[in-house]
Amino acid sequence: MLGVCVQKTRSACCFSSLLGRVVQEQGRAQLGIGWGDVKNPECRGFTPTELTTMDWSLFDLSEFYASINPTPLDQGQATTGVANKQPACYYGQGKC
Repeated sequence: MLGVCVQKTRSACCFSSLLGRVVQEQGRAQLGIGWGDVKNPECRGFTPTELTTMDWSLFDLSEFYASINPTPLDQGQATTGVANKQPACYYGQGKC
């Protein structure tokens, strides 16, 4: 069994919000901070000095903006969808 991989491992950093992940990914790239490796992941936050060193004008927050500003609902589709929807049947077998 020498030289044979019997188990693969991986690690990941988890963030409590989409904005947190986006800032971490892009901020780390600007500052040259890595993510560590599988055995020693580096998931720390930024220091106050690092936060002031980043060029915030370079951040692409489009993914975050899209999550808080969804595409407006098309009123025509909404009205048609409601009109074509069959009434709910609670008696089973699809027969009311």
